[in-house]
Amino acid sequence: MPDITETRTSDALTLHLWSLLDEVVVESRADGSVVLRRGAEVRSLARPGLLVRNALERMTLGPVRLDNLTGVPVRPGDSGVCGEVAELMWSLRCIAELVVHTLGYDDPRGPLLSVYCSAGSAAFRPARPPGEGQMRLAPGVVCLREHGEPVLASPRSAHRVRLHRPEATALVATLHRPLDAGEAAAAVSLRRDVTEEILAYLVGADVVC
Repeated sequence: MPDITETRTSDALTLHLWSLLDEVVVESRADGSVVLRRGAEVRSLARPGLLVRNALERMTLGPVRLDNLTGVPVRPGDSGVCGEVAELMWSLRCIAELVVHTLGYDDPRGPLLSVYCSAGSAAFRPARPPGEGQMRLAPGVVCLREHGEPVLASPRSAHRVRLHRPEATALVATLHRPLDAGEAAAAVSLRRDVTEEILAYLVGADVVC
């Protein structure tokens, strides 16, 4: 699949944001290792570099654009070309079950949706929907509510998707029947490029097929 790129609209920018689950605690040890705790669950990174440490510290505070730390574009599923960026992406894959991937929207109303691991430690990667192909909600997907927001879940998916904004919820509602990206965008009055970014997260989370 081709990489997802940032999408400039007339007054907004879609952004790939990263954070840790709220309950994760990050501890630095005297031996240079970093330990991440989530209840009884413990993950350890042996002597990570400064970029990894800084990223984890920022991610405990909420969604962050890692591009601002790396100086180069990074997206979920990237391996990084070399050096510190490659170490960062490898480290985040090692703790995939603790990482939240958020599709941001650069306006005051906040992000569109977030994807987080619900089973195992499966890494997440947005997947471009087929150019002219039709998509719909995958079989078995249900809509739950967590913390007052709709959440998409499926026994066939290792991820859940929390919908933060009405635009994302409305788009999902259209996918009870097969639509292509253009039809879905028109149905909810969203630009097609922004719609495709949302769909890429939904397809990558295996809740749309």
